[in-house]
Amino acid sequence: MPPLTKSDVHTSAILTNFLLRHPPSEFIAHRVFPVVPVSKEADTFYKWYAGHRIIKDSRRAPGDDSKKVELGLTTDTYQAYEYALHDDVPLRVARDADRPLDIYEEAAWNVREMVLLDIERVVQALAQASGNNKASPAATWDNATLSNAKPHKDVEDARETMRARTGLVPNCVVMSAAVASALKIWLMDQKNGGGVEFATMEQYLRTDRLPPRLWDMELLIGGGIKSSAERPEDVAAANLSDVWNDNVVLLYKAPRPAMKTLAAGYTFQVTKSTKARRGTYDGPRESDWVEFCTTEAHKVTSSDCIQMIENVLE
Repeated sequence: MPPLTKSDVHTSAILTNFLLRHPPSEFIAHRVFPVVPVSKEADTFYKWYAGHRIIKDSRRAPGDDSKKVELGLTTDTYQAYEYALHDDVPLRVARDADRPLDIYEEAAWNVREMVLLDIERVVQALAQASGNNKASPAATWDNATLSNAKPHKDVEDARETMRARTGLVPNCVVMSAAVASALKIWLMDQKNGGGVEFATMEQYLRTDRLPPRLWDMELLIGGGIKSSAERPEDVAAANLSDVWNDNVVLLYKAPRPAMKTLAAGYTFQVTKSTKARRGTYDGPRESDWVEFCTTEAHKVTSSDCIQMIENVLE
């Protein structure tokens, strides 16, 4: 991007508010690892292990001090990065638009999509890392003989594994759109409502949707699609695939995200760093530019709060 004078750049409140009011539904990174607002780009955070379940004798003798709680945590550090992309808006194109703001909204939306796609990839790699706690399904959920598939048992086994390890029951299940599609087919074939009365489940399935809660957990379906191409000229020969793979992830998410609250992971987002900016190129080029940026770090805070069912599709 050519050099800019200071007066050429400003944060666009209109574009920023437009983007914040219209979040794209296919990206789930900030729901998998909830946002914790922070003031610093680098700082210390807490990581948890099973020690938080150590029983402490909390009885106090008259006149004695209370015993100090042992939370069972260690510290680690995060380093936030600024995720930012921009697109050009030629002034001739802007002037020719029916309403000048539309072209800027479109540019802001597109660059925001690309930034969030990158963030989705980062969080997916953490939540579905091969080193996470995992188990194999009884049979793949899209097995040719659907009666062999046991999604309910696979999920219940995973829930009990996490509960035995942490004392916590997972409250969120994450899957790709491809896995969700296979699960819908299995549910219709089995006439089995997954903890929801089938009449209710069938209403969702007829509208091509799974319910927002499944197996008594929040259901998050990652719909983001990525290209295998690394350069624009390679797009024609590239393949498209889901960002989230065939591993189903069960998580424990804190009801109120905070630095000392046990959870699978967090997004440490610098306060007021998420914004759209708009500027004009310096020099003879007649063009504006629109940028979307956010400064954040993504961290697993307790790997014990992640349980995977791997390779549920053939």
